Amino acid sequence: MACSPGGEWRFVRDGRAVAVGLAPRLIVNDALAAVLAAERGDGLTMVLSYMAAPQLAAGTLVTILDAFAPPAVPVQLVYPHSRLVAAKVRAFVDFAAPRLGRALAAAR
Repeated sequence: MACSPGGEWRFVRDGRAVAVGLAPRLIVNDALAAVLAAERGDGLTMVLSYMAAPQLAAGTLVTILDAFAPPAVPVQLVYPHSRLVAAKVRAFVDFAAPRLGRALAAAR
């Protein structure tokens, strides 16, 4: 079972947050590694939906415990406000924002 370094997963049950302690046999600090481990059959993982979207679409992974999923949280790109935003920051935001929006919409 892939797990966060904290050794617990958090769920929502009956509207209340619940933490479940785990004794994982694999601990990773990278979502892609966790997804690949789950896809390889090494156990379960908990990642954001867009991180496993290709595997879910291909049918190599399936979701479980959907009834206990925490509510979705908005994603934002945040940078310091100034009248003159660095060109590289503006270029990144212009590049990333629409792609992130599409990726998150496709993962729903």
